[in-house]
Amino acid sequence: RSVVLALCAVDGLHAQSTGTANPLVDRTRERVGAAAFERAKGFQLSGTTESNGLQSRFSLWVAPDGRYELAVDGKLPSFEGFDGTRAFRRDVGTGERTLVLGDRDEQLAQAWFLSPYWLVAGDRIAVSGTSALEMAFAGSPMHGTIEVDAKTGLPAALAWGASEHGGVLTWKSWKESGGVQFPAEWEQRGPRGQIDRYVVERVEARGAPAPRGPLPAALALDARVVGDGGTIELEQAPTGHLLVHPTIGGRDIGWFIFDTGAAVNVLSTPVAEREGYAGFGGVKVGGVGGAVDAQFLKPGELALGPLRSPNALFLTMDLAFLEPFLKREIAGVLGYPLLLAGTYELDMTPPRLAVHAPGKEPAFDAPTPWEELVIYKAHSCVYASFEGDRRGLFTLDTGAGQGGVVFSSGVIGELGLLEGRKVSNANIGGVGGFVTAKSGTIEWLQLGSQRFESVAALFPDATKGHVGDRYLTGTLSTKLLEPFTTVFDYPGQRIAFVPRVEKPAAK
Repeated sequence: RSVVLALCAVDGLHAQSTGTANPLVDRTRERVGAAAFERAKGFQLSGTTESNGLQSRFSLWVAPDGRYELAVDGKLPSFEGFDGTRAFRRDVGTGERTLVLGDRDEQLAQAWFLSPYWLVAGDRIAVSGTSALEMAFAGSPMHGTIEVDAKTGLPAALAWGASEHGGVLTWKSWKESGGVQFPAEWEQRGPRGQIDRYVVERVEARGAPAPRGPLPAALALDARVVGDGGTIELEQAPTGHLLVHPTIGGRDIGWFIFDTGAAVNVLSTPVAEREGYAGFGGVKVGGVGGAVDAQFLKPGELALGPLRSPNALFLTMDLAFLEPFLKREIAGVLGYPLLLAGTYELDMTPPRLAVHAPGKEPAFDAPTPWEELVIYKAHSCVYASFEGDRRGLFTLDTGAGQGGVVFSSGVIGELGLLEGRKVSNANIGGVGGFVTAKSGTIEWLQLGSQRFESVAALFPDATKGHVGDRYLTGTLSTKLLEPFTTVFDYPGQRIAFVPRVEKPAAK
């Protein structure tokens, strides 16, 4: 039998050192040694993990003020942490990024509960209740519950979530060090059903992370621009998708979608099998319709115009479903790992794509109208206004093809977007399958300096997959980019929508 604690995370930095008026909370604090943890300077846990379908080693350093570092060493290394203000992460080929929105909440929701920090966090996390079933991060959709074993008084499981973001942390057994209980074994079930397992071999008191050498070279940024950059050959499919023709390992294996809404590079499973590429590991990847299983591949250097990615990492997914729509076989998708290389300049009509080396941004007749570019879930996200004088954060997705806007299902009811609106039934397709939706129009939407009237809109029914993300208002399609030259500066986290000036025809 278990009992449930309700949690509410709020802003602040100071630790709570006194007891509470709640006997259950006080008993849990006592059982895990929260007071001893609060007096210590930090602890380091080390052991083995099975994550991404691979066996690796890990080390986790935790401090009583919420700071932590987690390093995984293996075929797919990673490094993440929280420095007291900023949550950050490094993955293969992408360098370091600062996490925001659901990325930040998801990482902290898992890491902060691997020590007693959640019980001494004071005004960062308020713990209360004996019958309440809810945990919520202040100002955030993240919520969940903690089950505490009624017999031992130790935590048993944390179920956390925010629509697409959600999972379960299960404490399997415990190990004591310095009067503090730490998990000796735990499992993390991610938002898409991925299960990672950790086994602790050693716990030691440490005021700082154990000395280590440089981070693995694989965690550095892999993609680069040759010289100052240049144009990239580009075609536009009947659906509006942008298609490019890279080489991989010196071989031309077909057309790829150039997609600012793709968090990873993808190789279609039939193409990978035909080329004889051997996959390794395993992960669940999310798309419009939900999650699918994928493997990792390192097929050789990726070359696209002036872009080079010597150790490009891909995931495999079956993209054969795209062929009837795009009228050709699609070998893969190129996304976020390449976009980090420099500044991209994109025209939709006629299609034109160029990349500039960092510090070599394009010049225009008027000052470049830079706006904030939010990198979330490795997607480019921008702010836009729409009917009702509302303003929201939207994914800008060159893989969305033609159309207007797809609203996230979580905001549809919240904003009353279907009330009094004439709609018809529709479907939205992508990785993971299809979801049902309502199709209609919104009165207007403004992106950059351009106001669009009577914009086509989709209102999904599903709460799973990308369309269920509660941190976003929706997704904007390539159709809305046609009046602009769009400049993506991922390294500088800037974007510009430069109005296009039509040149008069030559006489």
